Amino acid sequence: MLRVSNTGMRGSYKHVRHAVAFSLLLSACAHPASEPPPPAPARPATDFALRFDHKGCHYEYLDTFQGTYSHVGPHPRIPFRLSDGQRNTLFTAVVAADFFNWPADLGESREPSSNYEIEIRNAGQRHTVRMSIESRWLNAELRRSKMNLLTTILKVLENHPDVLRLPRRGDGCSAGPPEIR
Repeated sequence: MLRVSNTGMRGSYKHVRHAVAFSLLLSACAHPASEPPPPAPARPATDFALRFDHKGCHYEYLDTFQGTYSHVGPHPRIPFRLSDGQRNTLFTAVVAADFFNWPADLGESREPSSNYEIEIRNAGQRHTVRMSIESRWLNAELRRSKMNLLTTILKVLENHPDVLRLPRRGDGCSAGPPEIR
């Protein structure tokens, strides 16, 4: 039978406590706490721009880098400018979706109208993502953030005065995507 004396345990416990305290102190000195990431800017930088390419028959092509927009039908590209409110709305959605940390390729669907390409520039940082709303690997949380960004872009387009002046889009499959984007 193995016997452990009270003194032996107390001495042993005291040594363990000191060893743990010392290793925690050493660890804190060797690996200082990392600084939290800087907060995301509240407003878009002056170079904020977005390119949105909705593929397939129902295509829409927005390019705020060039200041143009086109959609299905025989209509040429039109000049397009975002208001400050629209820029802020889009930027807020980009930040909330953590867009700049998305993988560049989220997959494509066999159905072209489910495919999108989004490119965003802000404060000199530029990122392009190809995606499909049918991407299989997306879990519900990731899907929600991506769909929120997509929905925000589409709502800005839906309500933009320049887009509202164009004839309704219709289904578009007969006309196909424009030759010049």
